[in-house]
Amino acid sequence: MVDNLPEPLGREDEIAVLVDHLGTAGAGALLLTGPAGIGKTTLLAALARRAEVAGRCVVRVRATEIEQSLPYVTLGDVVAGLGPAHLDGLPAHHRAALEVALLTRAPAGAGATVAAVPVALRELLERAGRDRPLLLAVDDLQWVDRESLVALTYAVRRLRGRVSLVATVREPVEEELAALGDRLAVGPLPVDAGVRLVRSVLGEPSSYSLALRVHRAASGNPMLALELARAVAEQSEWSSDRLSELVPSDALAGSVAERVSSLPDAVRDVLAHAAAVARPTVDLLTRCCGPGVAEHLAEARRAGLVLTSGSAVRFAHPLYAAALLGDLAPADRRAVHRRLAELPLEEEELAWHRARACEGTDAEVAAVVERAALRARGRGAPHGAAELGALARDLTPLEHVADRARRGRLVGASLVDAGDLHGARDVLERLRDELAPGADRATTRVSLSEVLYELEGPTTAEREARAALQEAGDAPLVAAAAHLALVDRSHADAAERLSHAREALTLLSAGPEDDPRLRAQALREIALARFHRGDGMPAEILEAMELERTLADPPPVAWAAETCYAECIKYLDRLDEADTLLDTCHARAEQVGDLASLVDVLGHRAELALWLGRVEEGGRLATRARTLAEELEQHGRVGIAAAFAVLAAAHAGDLPAGRREGQLAADAELDEWSCAMLAHARGRLELWWGDAEEARRQLETCDRLARSRELSVPRQWRYLGDFVEALVATGERCRARERLEDLRAWAAVTGLSSSAGMARRAAGVLAEAEGDLDRAAQELEAAVAAFASVGMRFHAARTRVTLGAVLRRARRRRLARETLTAAVLDLREMGALGWVATAESELARVSGRAGSAGALTPAEEQVATLVVQGLSNKEVAAALSISLRTVEAHLTRVYAKVGVRSRAGLASRLR
Repeated sequence: MVDNLPEPLGREDEIAVLVDHLGTAGAGALLLTGPAGIGKTTLLAALARRAEVAGRCVVRVRATEIEQSLPYVTLGDVVAGLGPAHLDGLPAHHRAALEVALLTRAPAGAGATVAAVPVALRELLERAGRDRPLLLAVDDLQWVDRESLVALTYAVRRLRGRVSLVATVREPVEEELAALGDRLAVGPLPVDAGVRLVRSVLGEPSSYSLALRVHRAASGNPMLALELARAVAEQSEWSSDRLSELVPSDALAGSVAERVSSLPDAVRDVLAHAAAVARPTVDLLTRCCGPGVAEHLAEARRAGLVLTSGSAVRFAHPLYAAALLGDLAPADRRAVHRRLAELPLEEEELAWHRARACEGTDAEVAAVVERAALRARGRGAPHGAAELGALARDLTPLEHVADRARRGRLVGASLVDAGDLHGARDVLERLRDELAPGADRATTRVSLSEVLYELEGPTTAEREARAALQEAGDAPLVAAAAHLALVDRSHADAAERLSHAREALTLLSAGPEDDPRLRAQALREIALARFHRGDGMPAEILEAMELERTLADPPPVAWAAETCYAECIKYLDRLDEADTLLDTCHARAEQVGDLASLVDVLGHRAELALWLGRVEEGGRLATRARTLAEELEQHGRVGIAAAFAVLAAAHAGDLPAGRREGQLAADAELDEWSCAMLAHARGRLELWWGDAEEARRQLETCDRLARSRELSVPRQWRYLGDFVEALVATGERCRARERLEDLRAWAAVTGLSSSAGMARRAAGVLAEAEGDLDRAAQELEAAVAAFASVGMRFHAARTRVTLGAVLRRARRRRLARETLTAAVLDLREMGALGWVATAESELARVSGRAGSAGALTPAEEQVATLVVQGLSNKEVAAALSISLRTVEAHLTRVYAKVGVRSRAGLASRLR
């Protein structure tokens, strides 16, 4: 740090600790704690000056009590303090999240930025810290608005090194703030420093003993000492004779109140308006209080109560603002808010002032506050939306039952957005119990069922949804919503889910009103239920996609019909189409900042990339999905994201990494579907690289779930091929044959090449174990062809390794060599290095000569000739009018037959 800077009087030890904190790598956050007036702000300012001189980027923010109810005020200060260049340099989805939150961009959907803003702020701070070390200096952290606090907490906990947070917090410190970082308790001033401070007010001729009495009466609190010193100097009520009678906390409040009350009425009126508005300026105060504001502020400034910078006005200490508002009678306070509500402020702040100006209920104001709550929710400010929604509800006359119920549900929905499920349950249960049976209570029950599903599981949620259906009466929209709640929040089988979804669609079609969002949801659920029942990809999903494109407020990307369609056709062997659609869904989620949906989309993209042989890409996508699930604290998605990460490790051949990922997720609380997906991934990992007994144990979990459900969907039965192989590996051949028949029957029902490939591969593994090598080779060759026909390149290559081993055992060495060589080349190109090592090890066990170039087919010779001439695979495809995939397949066979591993080797051999 820098020497020779003026320091706060008597605070050398505290400054040393602060300087040391900034110089410690990875130190994180530090909280300066202590009572009001102890000098926390002075210390923070001194640290900021030192940091600026030392070349750090310093962003100073000061929160006020009035800002607690206004979303993203502190976030706006932080972003403004960093400057536009850092914001402009962010990736588009991060910039969009921050701009929506700060009202410089229209929201793309309700709640879309709730999870995105904290992640975007972390990225912003991290990028800012790359240029030069960054210090965030936050004064009065306890008054930072809830939305900004959530974002700051998230970012600071994940940033270390070049980004530091130092904040002041008034005691007592809330538990949530205390967990943010280390604490430095700011204590009383030392005696010598305290006496010097008091004598700076009393004047040097004053006696040391008087100054000491003032210091001791203040218990070393600098602000109280200054207030008492001024009182003594002015011979006011707090004379030196009464110093020994003072209780410091009462004395500080009393001294501040006395100073405020001694001001002229006109000055107090101006300052009261300044205390009640988030960001007071001379212009705003002039609009409220008329001419003469500048002179009144000048008088307050001379009294040491306010500070001005340009047009901006702020109080020298928050206690002065609190004293001014506390001094007002309730009617006068309402009058202040009424005048402020006429100013050109943001919608949420205007609504807040209008609410505070009311005495009793007011239907008109309640409607205004409700609109502000909806706006806050739309910009990703759920805590602010919940507070405004509660104000709107309480302002609604009791006889306006439907309005009160709707606003109560808004509070519940906002709390769900904020992650406060227990709070949402309390609000919605109280509302349900207050309402009489009917449509409003049924609608409330539907909302409550969503929360109960997350907190208490499907049984309680289903009971609430069924009660909603019974109470819906002749309200078709409410009944339709209840049916869809039963689809979403119960564990009914596919047939029952389909029945509820169809009933919802019937109600929507027959009723006098329609709800396009509910209709799209019903169509989507019908399609998914039919898909799960084994009906392929029903046309209803396309209708849902078209309808959702017309919605002003579409569903989250993860639940959009297009995303569901892409995920389903992935399991129907339409891999290229699914790849394109999932890429589109990924881009949309990034664009609107829908990070919660990204976890699902990235996971499906990862699995598809692995199937297509893009192993490194699949690993990257799976890692990001896993990281996002943890960062967003999406406990329900951690298991699914971890399953994709384990699969990526299995494809890469990284057993330790896969086991770590699997165990971390297994220790979390997961629903049964997440458990099944994770168990399949862990079982596959152990089957391929580890312990066959553990593989069988994990895959038994999937088997129990699948056999307890009436499912024919391709996704849920894909574990079965691995399960048969695990049974074979552990010597349970009788069970393996039984489950193989189930697998064959399922493959026949679906008619999918991928299903046939799994069945043929499992049959080949079983035949090899039984010693029938010829039948094993036939089955495995058929499996390779089936996988290759739909582009499942990795599965085809992995099966070639197994086939090569069978051919070697059957003493068909030349064919074994060709097969294994082709597998090695293909797996190496995919980046599946673990499998490359396995294939090369098997290849080393084969004796015999490599194939010759003369064995090439005419098509292979054409491809080989053009490759030797230097053309890329794409150029070869264009020249021969064939697909890129066909070129790659021909080239793989050419390498195997010629006995080379690269284009250079091929050119050397054929020239």
